[in-house]
Amino acid sequence: MGDRILVFFSHFLALLFGFLAGFFLVFNSVFSDVFTWQDRVLFTLIVWAAYMILGFLFGLLFPGKGWRWGIWLSAFALFVLFFYILSALVTLDPWFFFVLFYAASIFGIASTASHLGAKLRRPRQPLAEE
Repeated sequence: MGDRILVFFSHFLALLFGFLAGFFLVFNSVFSDVFTWQDRVLFTLIVWAAYMILGFLFGLLFPGKGWRWGIWLSAFALFVLFFYILSALVTLDPWFFFVLFYAASIFGIASTASHLGAKLRRPRQPLAEE
């Protein structure tokens, strides 16, 4: 019973932190009109750092899921970016390809960082002697 509560709690935390990062960082970065391209690059680096830290911490704290924490952490960001991509298709927004790359990179960074965190936490297997 305790394991099920821990699994539920860890998934809830991943969705919560993913929602907070997705809303306050990703949503702001794509739907704000006041950014120059330099600001977009800087904000993209901030978003990547946030998802890298979140992924690494979830992989380190809950190593059982490994890279799959990237799915839970980036779900809301991908949801937001999906609607931006739909609106960009209609208006032929020049940032369309950047947003596709942005979505893939957020998922990739969160997944890679959580995999590395989980790998760091798991005990290493001893080498087999011949």
